[in-house]
Amino acid sequence: MGCGSGSAAAPLRLTRRGRRLVAVLAAALAVGVVALGHGLLDDGPGKGLRLAGDRTVVVQPGDTVWSIAAEAADASDDVRGVVDAIQALNGLDDAVVVPGQVLTLP
Repeated sequence: MGCGSGSAAAPLRLTRRGRRLVAVLAAALAVGVVALGHGLLDDGPGKGLRLAGDRTVVVQPGDTVWSIAAEAADASDDVRGVVDAIQALNGLDDAVVVPGQVLTLP
């Protein structure tokens, strides 16, 4: 008789410790896939990244886009251009802001 003829291979049996290890590895893989998917799909390309030079301001009661732009503008900047830039950066359709809102400044 030749080697391996007529004998069936024994099925793979995991011990309790082996089954726990497989469960932990499967859970870790699932968490990794969810985290990767969340990072790729949540914000879209580039929105999750922020440049070190980004400036933000929290709108206080009584603040307007104009008053915020006037404070953010350099002495040589036209405030109207800064207002337009703030509206564009923050997706504002008009100049209405509410206290607590966070605005990105140019």
